[in-house]
Amino acid sequence: MKKILSMIILAPLLLSVAAATETVKSEEPVAHFGDTPVYAEEVGFHLRDQLALVAVYFKKSHQVDLSGETWLKSYNGDVPVELLQRRALDACWIAKTIQLLAKEHHVGKELPFPGYSEACNRMNQARLKDREQGRVIYGLAQYSPRQLYKYQMGNLRIQLLEGFADGNYEQGELKLRSAIKERQEKVSLKADLEKIGQLTAGLVLIKSSEDRDNRNHI
Repeated sequence: MKKILSMIILAPLLLSVAAATETVKSEEPVAHFGDTPVYAEEVGFHLRDQLALVAVYFKKSHQVDLSGETWLKSYNGDVPVELLQRRALDACWIAKTIQLLAKEHHVGKELPFPGYSEACNRMNQARLKDREQGRVIYGLAQYSPRQLYKYQMGNLRIQLLEGFADGNYEQGELKLRSAIKERQEKVSLKADLEKIGQLTAGLVLIKSSEDRDNRNHI
C-alpha cells in the first residue's frame, strides 16, 4: 500500500482543466502491475466505482458537495481527489492480483485488455442474436463494459475461493486473502502520475457535469 501512496501523492497537481483536455486513450497503459501493463480502461472502471463513494464520504464527514474544483481542496487534511485515486488504485491492485492468482491456478479466462470494450460489444451482439433465435441466456440482456468487468472479476474471485475452500468457505476466504496479500508483497502496482492525473481529471469533470444536469432536472 505504501508504494501506491507514495506514487500518487503528486497526481492532484495535474488535475486541472488543461490536464483534462489531454485525452488518455482506453488502450493506453497508465500503470504497471509488475511488468504487466495496466490500461486506462481498467483503471477507469475503478475510478468510476469510487467516485460516488468518495462523494458520499465527504458529504457525511465534511458536509461538502463535491463538484469541479472542490475535488482539489483540502478538508481538515482530506483531499477528495487523493482519496479517489488511492481507493481506485488500491482496488485495481487487488483486481490485478486476483487475475494473476487465477492465471496461476488455471481459473477462468484472461480478461481481454486492451480492447475490453470491443470484446464486450461482440459478446452483446452474440447474446442479442441468441435471444432473437429463442435461445436461453443468463445474466443481463446486455452488459456495459464496466458491468461485465465487475461480473467477470466477481466470478474469478468466486472460482478462486472455491479452490482455496475445499469445502470450508470460511477457511477458504482466509487463505484467499492471505494469497492476495502474499502476491502484493512481491508484485507492486506502479502508476504513471501524469496519465492517472489526466484520466482522473476527465472523470471528475464528467461526474460534475452529470451532477449539474441531475440538479437541473429536479
